Amino acid sequence: MKNVYYIVSFMMALAVFFGCIPDTRDANMPDSAVYFVDNAWRNGIQEVTMYDVQDKVELPVHVYSAGLKEESPVVTAKADESYIEYYNVVNEKSLKALPSDCWTITKNSATVANRKASFNVEFDAVKIFEFAQTNKLSFDDMKSYVASLKLESDLKIATYKDTASLGYYMVAPDMRAAAARVSATSLVEGSMVLTVELPFDNQWDFEYEVEFFKTDVEDAFTTAGNSIPAKYVFASKPADATIENEDVKTMAPGTSSVSYTINIPSATEWKKGTSTNYAFKVHNAVLNGKQINVENGTVAVVRNNNKSVYKDIPDANYQNTDLPADYFMKTLTGFGLEPYTRDQHLGFIWAAESVQTSEGAVTGPFDGKGQYWHSLYNNRGYGALNAIPCRVIVDLKEELSLNGFEVWRRHNNKVPREIEFYALEDASYVVSTAVLDYKDEDLTYLGKLELDKDVSEVCATTVDPISTRYLLVKFTKSDNKVVHCTEFVVWN
Repeated sequence: MKNVYYIVSFMMALAVFFGCIPDTRDANMPDSAVYFVDNAWRNGIQEVTMYDVQDKVELPVHVYSAGLKEESPVVTAKADESYIEYYNVVNEKSLKALPSDCWTITKNSATVANRKASFNVEFDAVKIFEFAQTNKLSFDDMKSYVASLKLESDLKIATYKDTASLGYYMVAPDMRAAAARVSATSLVEGSMVLTVELPFDNQWDFEYEVEFFKTDVEDAFTTAGNSIPAKYVFASKPADATIENEDVKTMAPGTSSVSYTINIPSATEWKKGTSTNYAFKVHNAVLNGKQINVENGTVAVVRNNNKSVYKDIPDANYQNTDLPADYFMKTLTGFGLEPYTRDQHLGFIWAAESVQTSEGAVTGPFDGKGQYWHSLYNNRGYGALNAIPCRVIVDLKEELSLNGFEVWRRHNNKVPREIEFYALEDASYVVSTAVLDYKDEDLTYLGKLELDKDVSEVCATTVDPISTRYLLVKFTKSDNKVVHCTEFVVWN
């Protein structure tokens, strides 16, 4: 019982002690103050996005009232450039005032309600873009030009870290060229989806064209899986092709994307004189009455529908001797093709950048001489640091229509493993110094032979149709870093 008395006495003493300490909680409470809401972040500089198709851009500017007591003061915003110089000194910047005719405060006064109020600032996008163009300023340069507002009120104007007044608001134009974007899925089993979109909330009428495209396809596409940029042979619109939504070529305000399902039933087939590479073009894009760019406007759909055939040569006859006369005519005839023979054209010049000259040469189709060419061995004292890939320019001496190629590999040395074929618009070459002179943009990708280790000596493939005099044959893979070739046959 005595312990209880001690505890009660102690608690009463504590109450008397704390009751004698003065209450200073209100001493550190802030007075009522108003400030621009956004100015304490982005280092005090806001941005307003505008596109070159716009006329006017509205920007709301928000104010907040802080303090113990909820106040309802009248707040006013006015243009004031005086803070720009102060900001530059404190932050080591070089901001400039956006010309006054490029923007205006359309709502400059408001009464705070529920601690909030806002102003409206209107930017003249036409004049801002004209100012940039006249003064040769880039879009990034224009971010150094700001509209500066000053907040006025009967209440205190809040400050931030004693360096950036929250009673000032600066905003720079984030200028962008309006452009539509085009994306597409792969063509799978003859079907794909193409999408046209605007990468912003569309507020205007948008018109454009979307179609199969072949004539004057100038875009150069990087060949998937290959190291050389190249053009392609594109097909015209097949008779069995359809585009769902084909008649939809506009977007109303509020709509930012439209998708098209493209069906090409014949896309998986290979036929002589045809291609299964397709191009679709979105162009003539007009937004808010102004022509705009289309990013990725031409979409290439590249197909690998070439047909490959492999044929063995009897061990005793691998040097092209004692073979039946029709032995050379059986690789691609099943696809309606025929080989060019010596009687049909002038032969060719085989110009390789890497040649082991003591081993002979590829002299022409079916020469029957048992000669073969191979590239320099790697690291065997012949100067070939990288024998693979190895490029060969073939001069057919005349322009030929081509639909297929046949390569004879040296018996018991079944290399290479991969060969790419390109048409070349023009070429000059110096064989003695192993220099091939051509431009990548002159190449048109035709097809590829992919061979496994145990495949036959005679390898052939159909390719996209083309008429050309010059070819680039690129040996890209091999087992022992050297490639052999005894015969090279072109088919039509």
